[in-house]
Amino acid sequence: MGVVFGGAVAMIYIGLLVFSLALSVVILVAYYKLFEKAGEAGWKAIIPFYSALVMSKIATGKKTLGAIWIAVYSVFMMFYMGFYSRQMMMALNSSHMSASGAASMMISALFIFLLSIGAAVLTGILMFKFAKSYGKSEGWCVAMIFLSGILIIAMGFDNELKYVGPNGIPSSDQYGVNNYDNNNNYYNY
Repeated sequence: MGVVFGGAVAMIYIGLLVFSLALSVVILVAYYKLFEKAGEAGWKAIIPFYSALVMSKIATGKKTLGAIWIAVYSVFMMFYMGFYSRQMMMALNSSHMSASGAASMMISALFIFLLSIGAAVLTGILMFKFAKSYGKSEGWCVAMIFLSGILIIAMGFDNELKYVGPNGIPSSDQYGVNNYDNNNNYYNY
């Protein structure tokens, strides 16, 4: 009975892994297409951290938001990894913890929590502005904060979606292409 249950659990995990990998590939393809629609090379969407800088440039016209996100996320990961490795070492070395060790652990945990909130807020702002740069409505932009994976796929595979400009404001882009037509319609109908 236990072998059958263990096999079923393993199959579920393998199924979830395959599904997650397939979904990740589809999301990367959608980002690739969105970067190309904004006049950037699609390969830039695949490179970790660099893609955040380019996404920030697409969304806001500057790389600043992406650089801040990278900094906050990197510090978060360093503290997170350090916190848990220190916690494991303390668990292996002793069965009790001193008061100063406990206080240090609490301060580290609080700092990690605050960094995670900062990273989440910055991610939300970046997603909101990214959707706005493609002319999406306020409601869609708010939904991007919570459902970005699904909505990125919808945007990436929408053949009629056009890049409007940083912050959703039509302007001449980096290549000098004016997004306005003769009637000042920025969707170029």
